[in-house]
Amino acid sequence: MRQLETRHLAATLQEDKLAAHSIAVLPFLNLDTARPDNAFMLAIAHSLQANLSRLGPARVTAVFPANPFWSDTASVADMREANLSLHARTILTGSERLVKGKLRISMRLLSAATGDTLATKSMDMAPNGGVIGESAGGMLQPIYSALEATDWSAITIAGRDPGLRNQTAREFIISGRELMFRDSIEDLDRSLHCLEKAIELEPKSAIAHAYLSASAASRIHFQWDAQLLARAEREAKQALLLEPGLPDGHRSLAGVYFQTGRFEEALEEQFRAMETGGPEEHVASSLGETLERLGRPVRAIGWLEMARYWTSRPGAYDAFLGDCWIELGDGKEAENAYRRAMELRPGNSDGWVGLCHQRLLEGNSAAARQLCRENRDRSNRDKASDVFPDQMAAQIEFFTRNYPEAERLYRELNARDPSKGANFYGSVTYGSALGRLQQLEGQEVKGLTTLRRVRSEELSSPTSVHSGAALYRLAAVEYSLGNTAAGRDYLREAALHGWSDFRSPRLDPRFDAAARDPHFDQLLSNLGDKAFRDETANRPSR
Repeated sequence: MRQLETRHLAATLQEDKLAAHSIAVLPFLNLDTARPDNAFMLAIAHSLQANLSRLGPARVTAVFPANPFWSDTASVADMREANLSLHARTILTGSERLVKGKLRISMRLLSAATGDTLATKSMDMAPNGGVIGESAGGMLQPIYSALEATDWSAITIAGRDPGLRNQTAREFIISGRELMFRDSIEDLDRSLHCLEKAIELEPKSAIAHAYLSASAASRIHFQWDAQLLARAEREAKQALLLEPGLPDGHRSLAGVYFQTGRFEEALEEQFRAMETGGPEEHVASSLGETLERLGRPVRAIGWLEMARYWTSRPGAYDAFLGDCWIELGDGKEAENAYRRAMELRPGNSDGWVGLCHQRLLEGNSAAARQLCRENRDRSNRDKASDVFPDQMAAQIEFFTRNYPEAERLYRELNARDPSKGANFYGSVTYGSALGRLQQLEGQEVKGLTTLRRVRSEELSSPTSVHSGAALYRLAAVEYSLGNTAAGRDYLREAALHGWSDFRSPRLDPRFDAAARDPHFDQLLSNLGDKAFRDETANRPSR
């Protein structure tokens, strides 16, 4: 009897040890394709089971088959669903991507109950047959140390951040973060104040510095402030100096780079945020937007589909997906996406404005004008701060050569919209449109003065040498000034920096002088050929 009791106790202790050392392995995410790598997950699980068993009892189980959106997930709800039948204590997942010819493997061990990160490691290695063993071996000690611990509060980033350990500073951080997500200048100013107070109390709080950076960058969306942007960059870098593995630090720095048109640098920081914190709605959508700006709509679609899966706002990303399909020349998919946005978010203009833009590019100006007339007044009533409806109305009249109405609309927009139209379809800034309209009305000297001022403003902008859209705007101004060689050079540079709209220049009066440029049509044809090749060779699976 005593022997039976002893064996039962031993079995119970063994089971308790296995439960404490249990890992559910989720699919790894290929960051280059935004798709799961199940084969890598299975191989890592097998290697870890073999290696951990040499150190003591361990249970490593691959979750397969799995929801593709569970790959490298940062969602606690996804983790709980994946772990429903396994009841593992921890979750292991990660990502892979090519960096300068080497394969970067990033792994994260997470608490299955809270999603808190317990251990992370990134390794760059030659992409060969030894990748699995090297990856698992490199993570072995951090994993085993975390599994052996009974209290994880001191090893998580939040648990060791001094700002969150100080009750007063913690309250300022929580309030500052909450205010940061409200859509007003007043709340963002309050957010900045709260986070500044937190940093006064705990200067080494990486989380407070990261949130302050994000709040400052958000504030600039409402009103441009070069000094505040510089501060946002400093705060993000300080956060990463204090805590190099802080996902919020990488997200904040990516936001700063995006605002200044440094899209390749923004992309790298977004990937690092993924590698340290996993994908979630905001970073997935930001990745999609950055890749679209870089002229990579195929890759952008994968991330936008991922953001759409996680969002609590149905239809939030459909218009953006429509824009990507437009770049790829797929009008059917684009229209489907825009109409989904119209149905799911009837109070927003992005769906019908996108469809209106599509009709204009297709040469159906009558349908574009009719769609605008049917929706513009309602959209202006629903959301007076939304300038997209009036921008679309102005562009229709400008591109269809109804100059008096176009001038009236652009003057009204110029008086009330600080963005000056830089981020709308076709990158038609109000100043460049008005300068060209002055020329067309016979006011040549006045038009030249306006256009030269616009050019000077563009050249002094922090985005002028980084952004395809900014280079395209400079091309439009140079063509309007009659400088065809300079216009062509800027247009070529814009294409190299990701500009892929090859149809708008054929409609845009700012490019009228291109009729004298024998290279113009060939350059646009090359852009169109590239879009076709991308669409046929890399079309996302549906």
